[in-house]
Amino acid sequence: MRRTLLALLLAVSAAACSGGGDPDPADLVGKVPDAIEEERTARLEMTVDFSMEGVEANVTGEGVVDLVEGAGWFDTTVLGSEIQMRTDGELIFVRTPREPRWLATSAEAAGSASFGGGPVGAIAFVDLLRAANDDVEELGEEEVRGLETTHVRVHTDVDQAIADAPTARATVLEGLAPLAPDGPLPMEVWLTDDGVPLRLRVEGEVEGMSIRVTVDLSSFGAELGVEIPPEGEIRDIEPDELESLFAPAP
Repeated sequence: MRRTLLALLLAVSAAACSGGGDPDPADLVGKVPDAIEEERTARLEMTVDFSMEGVEANVTGEGVVDLVEGAGWFDTTVLGSEIQMRTDGELIFVRTPREPRWLATSAEAAGSASFGGGPVGAIAFVDLLRAANDDVEELGEEEVRGLETTHVRVHTDVDQAIADAPTARATVLEGLAPLAPDGPLPMEVWLTDDGVPLRLRVEGEVEGMSIRVTVDLSSFGAELGVEIPPEGEIRDIEPDELESLFAPAP
């Protein structure tokens, strides 16, 4: 009997030390800030889907982002025009085929108008995750680009994220508040066992328009590979000019 009890205790101890069982979804979400600090940079793909009165449209693009400093680049096509974007986290530089010069404005002044600009949106997602509460719903195990992930839905406190974020990023988050008029903003996240987010998504409705934003992250540790600020002539612009580039209506 003693041998049986001892064997049982050893088995339980071994299971505890090995972390047996599936990871707790709330624990995975709690790992995200440290995982981001360790990985720092990543390639990103971003898709913004719009829908209003049966008319649908989307904007897609790709680039690289420094998830800690907020710097990065993003190339996209909006209404048939190729747009290049660079940011150092404080300033945003945009170039279009119609304008040989880089157009520059501050991220703080641009606010939510810059959310569709890749790195800015990816950083906003990370800021929201830092303000996630313990209400975490597991949606299942799924593969993202061949990697096993835990798909969860978290509820994020947008007001808290705004209060905690640096000023330039807070103005971007303020633009997301209308997506959650009645409280926390739900966000879906696909996480590795180390708490690395491979996919993030928010969706909601603003003034009758349904919006879904999806960010995919990969190739962590990637070099930015571009000059920021960019080389070439630069012209200052007003934020509404930037909004006309990144916020097309369907």
